Amino acid sequence: MFPSEEWGNAYVEALNSSADLARVGRGWSWQVLLVVDEIPEHLLRAPGTKRVGYLIDLNDGKCRSYKYLTDTESAKTPYRIAAPYEVWTRLIEGRGLTPDQAIYTAKIRVRGDLARISRFTEAAAVMVRLVRQVGASEPY
Repeated sequence: MFPSEEWGNAYVEALNSSADLARVGRGWSWQVLLVVDEIPEHLLRAPGTKRVGYLIDLNDGKCRSYKYLTDTESAKTPYRIAAPYEVWTRLIEGRGLTPDQAIYTAKIRVRGDLARISRFTEAAAVMVRLVRQVGASEPY
């Protein structure tokens, strides 16, 4: 199912159902774009599109809106978290890579005000836990 629009819908449902995120996400009020690069050919829905994005608008621990994007370059957002498909699936499946390791080894690229987002490490941890909860499932 990952990296499909359906996966994004399931992730947003998990975000909005999480009492933990509602608690630790208070004060977080901005968009974040999760970008999946280098998607294998056999998983592509649109030929030539090797990248998709999940534009998530968060406000106080809830997702106000969500868009699945095949054009991530034109998206205007204060935060962008990007990684190759293989890195995302390792994170989702919990296969020997933590989010911190991925960031510190530049496997995940984070753009935006890191000082501001660092105040929400608990919320970020809950969001990663929810990514793993939704899982990768079978490819579409």
